[in-house]
Amino acid sequence: MLALPLVRLSALAGADSVIAALTLNSALTALTAFIIARYVRRELGDARAAFWSGALYLVGSMALAYAKRLFTEPAAALCVTLAFVALGSRKQSDTRYIGAGLALGAAAAASYSNLVLLLSFIALIAARSRRALFWRRLAWLVGGMMPWMIGLAVYNLARFADPLNTGLALLTWSAPYFTPQAALVRVYGLLISPYRGFVLYNPILLLLPLAWIAARVERCNQRPAMRRPLARLALLLAISGTAAYALFFSLWSMWWGGFN
Repeated sequence: MLALPLVRLSALAGADSVIAALTLNSALTALTAFIIARYVRRELGDARAAFWSGALYLVGSMALAYAKRLFTEPAAALCVTLAFVALGSRKQSDTRYIGAGLALGAAAAASYSNLVLLLSFIALIAARSRRALFWRRLAWLVGGMMPWMIGLAVYNLARFADPLNTGLALLTWSAPYFTPQAALVRVYGLLISPYRGFVLYNPILLLLPLAWIAARVERCNQRPAMRRPLARLALLLAISGTAAYALFFSLWSMWWGGFN
């Protein structure tokens, strides 16, 4: 649906409609990098760090590969980024949790598997909330997701006569093939195998040792930037989100993602 205006414009201009549709994900990826850079600039007040944050996302992660195809990952990445930015907003109103829920619900609409990130965002809320506020903020987050959940339920009802039938019975037919031994093989395959290893295909992770050393130096120097919650929240989301995805997809008997 987002690509439709581009396809229409290409028809009017006599251009290739397929190429026009593929430019959508390039635009979404660039927008995500811009939002990341802007958020880092706002939180740290460092233009150079902001530039490199956006640049590393573009060329040092899987975003570059997905920007070339019309998969749902760029839209989901944009929505997850927006959810994180909303949650980390300096505004002390509950609207930021509603906004985070709307963005997270949109990520789930792009691909149901992104629902596993709900656990990570619950952890983020817990990290930033006193016990008295946690449940209220969680309710606002879930409330923000509800329009998307209701819309998806209506969509499933229209096509399958069942609001809970997504047409993707991943775990139903994968469960008989799942054993602890198989889980270890699949997690290895998802993280460090030559075919699909997340670590191998994200060269940005090669900078992790340098980043750790730099963070320790910054902390020893007691620079204000390292005392901000941005780094801790981002690290919490990265670690918990990656773990949630790896465990979820290890349940699938075709964990390698298909044959294309």
